[in-house]
Amino acid sequence: MSFPRYAAYKDSGVEWLGEVPEHWEVGAIKRFFTVLDSKRIPLSSEERSYRNGSYPYYGASGVIDWIDDYIFDEDLVLVSEDGANLLTRSTPIAFIATGTYWVNNHAHILKPIDNNLIYWSERIESIDLTPFITGSAQPKLTIDALANLMIAVPPSHEERYAIQLLISQETAKIDNLINEQKKLIELLKEKRQAVISTAVTKGLNPHAPMKDSGVEWLGEVPQGWKYGRLAYIADNIVDGTHHSPQSYPEGDFMYITAKNIKEAGFDFSDISYISTEAHNEIFERCPVRKGDVLYIKDGATAGIAMVNSLNVDFSLLSSVALIRPNYQQLSSEYLTYHLNA
Repeated sequence: MSFPRYAAYKDSGVEWLGEVPEHWEVGAIKRFFTVLDSKRIPLSSEERSYRNGSYPYYGASGVIDWIDDYIFDEDLVLVSEDGANLLTRSTPIAFIATGTYWVNNHAHILKPIDNNLIYWSERIESIDLTPFITGSAQPKLTIDALANLMIAVPPSHEERYAIQLLISQETAKIDNLINEQKKLIELLKEKRQAVISTAVTKGLNPHAPMKDSGVEWLGEVPQGWKYGRLAYIADNIVDGTHHSPQSYPEGDFMYITAKNIKEAGFDFSDISYISTEAHNEIFERCPVRKGDVLYIKDGATAGIAMVNSLNVDFSLLSSVALIRPNYQQLSSEYLTYHLNA
């Protein structure tokens, strides 16, 4: 969507802002907000465990818990103070808190000069904060850095409200389109699964003569097909470790659990590592190779299978089984399709 240009522009005097509409105001964030950080009260997870309730407890990226009391009883803008999300921006770093709620010390609290909260939160959200963030191990946006950050804004409440209204209307249209596409994607996923399931269980010829497999859940199969236990056509079937070794955010060897196994491949967004000693003990019993089928055998996601594409050693938890088919009889890819059917 394109917007008409303003009649005249001016140099903002701020390098990263560049030119802005001539009538807009340029100033530090603290000029347009009241900072309420002094009212924040952090509660440890242990303290919160004794205070379960109906009031949202906000942290750096939104609501992280629910407790029995509140600090604030007004709508405000919250901005992440620390955490990797300041750099990755996988979720918004500026968001609106409404109603009655509690805020810990990981989110800055800003009260804007008017009630155009959507405008103000989106104004901050649109800024690349990378140059103003300190710390490498734990990125941090200090209140001084945030409060002194220069922004350009329309001078009147009416113009800011008009921008807010446009944002709400246009994002609502886009959200509707996204939801429609999500529904279409789900339908296509169902069709994809049906095609795969039919191909691996009934074959490619819809008119092929069938026979009773003698197995209730298999039903009828094409007459020329063989069927039998998986163990008869696999060179190795073994699950991962039945004890939980000490794991770390970094380390010598990856420790793969059910949460890392997806039909499309590995999910490394939440990966743990273990020591060489722990890995060697697990790997001796469950030596994963490239091309093995990894199958989630228990838990909420039981039944998902994928082919190991990694040419590196790693360890498995017991929720994941290794299946190494006899490649003269069955390919890993075909077996994976069959298990996922």
